[in-house]
Amino acid sequence: MTRSHRPRDRGAFEIAIICAIEVESNAVEGVFDEVWEGDNGFGKARGDYNTYTTGRIGLANVVLVYMPGMGKVESASVTAASLGSFPNIKLGLVVGICGAVPMPPNRRAIFLGDVIISTGVEQYDLGRRFRHGLRTKDTLDDKLGRSTREIRSFLKKLRGFQGGERLRMGTISNLTQLWQDKNFGSYTYPGADADVLFSPDVLHKHSDQDCECAEEKDAICDRAREMSCKELDCGEELQPVRQRSLLVGIDDEGVTPPPPMIHFGKIASGDQVILDAVFRDQSCRRTGVIAFEMEGAGAWDNFPTIIIKGVCDYADSHKNKSWQSYAAAVAAASMKAFMSQWASSDSYKLDMMSTTPAEEAHVSDFDIRRQSTALRGDAFPHKLFRPNSEYEDNEDPYNARAKSLELHGLPHRLSSLLWYLGHTSSAKSMFTMVLVLAVLAFVASIRMPKMSGSSKHSAQHWEEDINSNYPIFAVIGLTGVGKSSFISLLGGVNASDAPPDISAGLEPCTSDVGLYEATVDERPVYFMDTPGFDDNKLSDKEVLQQIYEKLQMLSQGDKLIKGMIYLHDMRQTQIGGLARVSFQRSCSG
Repeated sequence: MTRSHRPRDRGAFEIAIICAIEVESNAVEGVFDEVWEGDNGFGKARGDYNTYTTGRIGLANVVLVYMPGMGKVESASVTAASLGSFPNIKLGLVVGICGAVPMPPNRRAIFLGDVIISTGVEQYDLGRRFRHGLRTKDTLDDKLGRSTREIRSFLKKLRGFQGGERLRMGTISNLTQLWQDKNFGSYTYPGADADVLFSPDVLHKHSDQDCECAEEKDAICDRAREMSCKELDCGEELQPVRQRSLLVGIDDEGVTPPPPMIHFGKIASGDQVILDAVFRDQSCRRTGVIAFEMEGAGAWDNFPTIIIKGVCDYADSHKNKSWQSYAAAVAAASMKAFMSQWASSDSYKLDMMSTTPAEEAHVSDFDIRRQSTALRGDAFPHKLFRPNSEYEDNEDPYNARAKSLELHGLPHRLSSLLWYLGHTSSAKSMFTMVLVLAVLAFVASIRMPKMSGSSKHSAQHWEEDINSNYPIFAVIGLTGVGKSSFISLLGGVNASDAPPDISAGLEPCTSDVGLYEATVDERPVYFMDTPGFDDNKLSDKEVLQQIYEKLQMLSQGDKLIKGMIYLHDMRQTQIGGLARVSFQRSCSG
């Protein structure tokens, strides 16, 4: 597994995850891809008494904030203190469990194990207490503000068709992966028969006359709260089976968890655990809230906040803890899927690619960042791709698998990775972003344009034992951008089992085209190292001429480049000059 570079300092963290209880933080820890802990921790600011875990989820550096207790006061305190240690936090995610309104008016029904994502927060316990009850404050000064424009627009994307589907499928995938960890054996689905919804007038209380709470209509004794519904004979068997439970199939183990549904809506936040179905339904009708939790309001004013909670009960007197672990796992899985679509700032992305001084001294210490999200084919100009029907199945081991694939769904890791290469030890090197501009012949093939004349540089002898079935990827770019280093980092070696020469000076290290074999995703490929554009000795046309002549030497000119990888300095926003013209010509063949 490729490890990413450790952030330089606490300034690299833009996302904070806030959890109140152990079952919530454990689930979040379970979806971390890497943890930045150990003897060289990031520490914290003086006067900050919080406890943190720092790490990476996807491409994001995140800090997990542990609350010492539940409630708005605790969450307000820990989030305010966290900004002293992590000043660049741009988003707070309050992740964990909640109670929900099972049948909100004019909305889909909500089931145990579903996920609630906040579009707003309502403080249900802020107001004036009268004999007849609490009158909440609803003036503009008393209400929590709206979410930021960025959050509102992002949530609209997630509620759309494509964003919503990615969120749902990502949640299921992350949840399945979490269950594969032996530490989370207790975080599995409790079973459809455990999802019981009682009528609001059915209380979790003694029904016999031996208890004083039986005589009072709404009273529930402390002893009853510690007992199960079966022990109290609440009448679970008399309650109708919830509709989604009827759709659950039976697998070899006797239970198949239904995919959790994701609901967007306003969440009520306060310092009370709601165990009152009547109050629950009244609050929903009055304010439109669909869930109840205890931490979101405290974090809301400290930084932009989104609440992501798994439903563990129906906020009624029958609340129990049997669904808490599963609900926490679903919330953590959904949070990770949520983060995969959240865009962090450019400064954060640059920091993710940075290296420490110790890493700069050794090329072998570099990592190539791989993002497994498939690139959409329509992100590339159509002229880059030229179908080649003459390429037979038996000539290319990739074709048999490829024929069932669509251009917009590039499945193979080589065609779906975005590679980031850090700056190398060479004085001429720079931050480089690898743009996979054309990929894998089974999706499309590129023929180099025919060019007249011959190169000033005589072609070297090309090894006769080259496997014609291996795809060739030409690595091109300006002089000094790191093409040879890139191939070396991928393990490329030539016929003499040697990697490309890497210059430590200002002179270009590649004056002629070279072919290097490597294994990517367990498949052999060739990378073609090329002289750089804007070279001080070769013109751009001569560089392309060399590439063309080398290809002509393979299979009497029938060998195709399967893809071209253009390395570009991230600090330059455009590809300019003759390099751009030549590159466009090579792609339009």
